[in-house]
Amino acid sequence: MITDVELQLHAYDCVGTPFLWGGRDIRDGMDCVGILLYVLNKVGIRLDYATTNRAYCTNLLEDKFDKHLNPVDVTPRPGDIGLFWVKARSNVQHCGLYTERGLVHGYIAARQIVLEPVPIRWQESLHRVYAVPSVVRTLRSEVYTVSR
Repeated sequence: MITDVELQLHAYDCVGTPFLWGGRDIRDGMDCVGILLYVLNKVGIRLDYATTNRAYCTNLLEDKFDKHLNPVDVTPRPGDIGLFWVKARSNVQHCGLYTERGLVHGYIAARQIVLEPVPIRWQESLHRVYAVPSVVRTLRSEVYTVSR
């Protein structure tokens, strides 16, 4: 049994990890995709995923999530995964894991994995929300934190 708390705790483990494009290792560095692969791996969901082409990378990620996770049409809740559009692009360019305290994601400007209140720019560019299958929801709150 996987709980939303467990997903969040694994995401919190990544905070402070150096940002490294294409990185998948919590010690050496990871990017936003690396966080999600790390968290999913920790709860027994292994996605075969490796690429360095950014556009292909994000489209492939969405395809994999469509097959292995549950797309949901609700406000993101703690433990959910968000895929985000970036303006002037035609595909998903960013992802993160929602927690009670905000969004865990790779932030290139900070050069590390961060936990921050969900920025307006990401709320406005939210493309799709995924729930991990068989997650027991122990938290009743929705992610509602906003930063300006």
